[in-house]
Amino acid sequence: MRFDVVTIFPAMFGPVFEHGVVGRGIDRGIIELHTHDLREHTHDRHRQVDDVPFGGGPGMVIKPEPVFEAVESIRPHNAGPVVLLEPWGERLDQRLKASTTASGRPWRRVRSPSATMC
Repeated sequence: MRFDVVTIFPAMFGPVFEHGVVGRGIDRGIIELHTHDLREHTHDRHRQVDDVPFGGGPGMVIKPEPVFEAVESIRPHNAGPVVLLEPWGERLDQRLKASTTASGRPWRRVRSPSATMC
């Protein structure tokens, strides 16, 4: 089973997944974990991945272009579903997992546990 994680902090994921169930799966060759730096898919000299919200207001949002480019660069290696973590997505549970697998739907937005805590 292959997992591709797109993040602006790729070095953080290796140590986190070395332990527990995922770590044992990696050790046994059941799970492959690949991290990808989102900044590699930007085209400005500062490698900026965030921007101000459309219409102004406080906060920052992730630009969609680097995300889509990162996913497109991964697709030849991993044809599985794409799961986007966001605060307003659907709750990821067994029902959603089964419906995503059965429908062959390539993209799914799910609620991020850390984002809902804000």
